[in-house]
Amino acid sequence: MGEITLDLRLDFKIPSSKLTINGLVLGLKEAAPQIMETILTTLLEAIEEKAVARQVEKDPQRYCKNGHQSKPRQFSCSLGDFSYRFAQLKDRKTGRSLMPLVEIAFDPGAGAVFGGSP
Repeated sequence: MGEITLDLRLDFKIPSSKLTINGLVLGLKEAAPQIMETILTTLLEAIEEKAVARQVEKDPQRYCKNGHQSKPRQFSCSLGDFSYRFAQLKDRKTGRSLMPLVEIAFDPGAGAVFGGSP
């Protein structure tokens, strides 16, 4: 799949008095789920963007971009809960919509990104 670089910017409100290390750690701990969700969804978007481009490039007469799912899917993992709307491609040959990220995530021959099986 290659390398993906994320530029991460975090804004924290730091109190002007009574600042402690424990307070900083607690603030970071409270922000961790949101930080992890942002990193995870940004990585998924980047991987998905490459997968969509590769699929359309492979057969531009057959595949075209078809937006995203109307409803996000809900996921729960060790990093926390998050939701994600998968991008869709339209297969002009069959008339079906497909989700390239789901296809590569569970395709052992495609260098499975997430491993496992559907």
